[in-house]
Amino acid sequence: MSLEKEIAKAIRSHERWKVKLSASIENGTVSADAFDVGKDDICDFGRWLYGSTIPKDERYDPNYIIVRFLHSKFHECAGKVVYLLSEGRKAEAGALLASDGEYTKTSDQLVATMMEWKDSVHRTRGATLSHHNKTL
Repeated sequence: MSLEKEIAKAIRSHERWKVKLSASIENGTVSADAFDVGKDDICDFGRWLYGSTIPKDERYDPNYIIVRFLHSKFHECAGKVVYLLSEGRKAEAGALLASDGEYTKTSDQLVATMMEWKDSVHRTRGATLSHHNKTL
């Protein structure tokens, strides 16, 4: 799968997290472990992000570096939400998911940076293909 498609897949995956956490807050139950949710290297995207399939030159892209930071922060916030729910602190968990809450702000920053990274990969790929065609 191309880097652009992997990033798009990750964006969809992280958007689903908010839906799951919102549902957990609504019904007051949680089925995940806060410690595991807080880890940024065990979800599919995290395994890919830290794995060996991303080209080495992409690892120096500022967007990649920021995505790694924000992905870690995202999982930290998601872990807080799960922890608060497990402690019965539904209102505090909900506050993190509110439009001005830490989880939502971090999630929005992460998605925006992943979109920038995806666009950057697309532009770079387009420039490479254009250069390749000119040299033929």
